[in-house]
Amino acid sequence: MQLPCQNSTPRGGASRGGIRLPGGAKVTRWVRPCHAPVSRRAWQAVHPLSQGQRPVPDVQHDPAAGKFFLDKDGQQAELEYRRHGAQMVITHTFVPDALRNRGLASELVRAALDLARNEGLKVVPVCSYSADFLQRHPEYADLRA
Repeated sequence: MQLPCQNSTPRGGASRGGIRLPGGAKVTRWVRPCHAPVSRRAWQAVHPLSQGQRPVPDVQHDPAAGKFFLDKDGQQAELEYRRHGAQMVITHTFVPDALRNRGLASELVRAALDLARNEGLKVVPVCSYSADFLQRHPEYADLRA
């Protein structure tokens, strides 16, 4: 079976070894750049429903209340924060038991961090989940106060 972007010339690809067939013929497997391993985030951007994931509902922001929230199945997941000068202090994230393990807390933290970046704020992660998130995601390291 040939994948759609494969062709007979390995231009731009890399040999990934081969096997010998009976009779001595060698078959080489070529990996094209489009077949190279990609990060989980890049894969999910192209295949959002892969690995049993469900689409994540839109994160909503209530600046007056200082929170981001998601309404799902009649329940609400939320992230609370305070603005203190040029800082966003993330104080609390909460996801109801019925909504856990769906990536909702990550989406809430991402939304808060994206807002902080857009508004030039530094982030103080008082909430343990947001602190762990910042450690796991170096792309947001510049936001830490």
